[in-house]
Amino acid sequence: MMFTGIESHARELREEFRQHFMNISRIMDCVGCDKCRLWGKLQTHGMGTALKILFSDI
Repeated sequence: MMFTGIESHARELREEFRQHFMNISRIMDCVGCDKCRLWGKLQTHGMGTALKILFSDI
């Protein structure tokens, strides 16, 4: 698994993933086209949700 090993390192990796997804979501706020912004945010949130489900047992 990606987040196995030393627990403190695993927590750092999870937090880094979370920060990257939040950053992508903030970047999507700058997209001028409302339709493109909506679909981009929807896809990003979908990927984030999928990762939460995959790594929920950690």
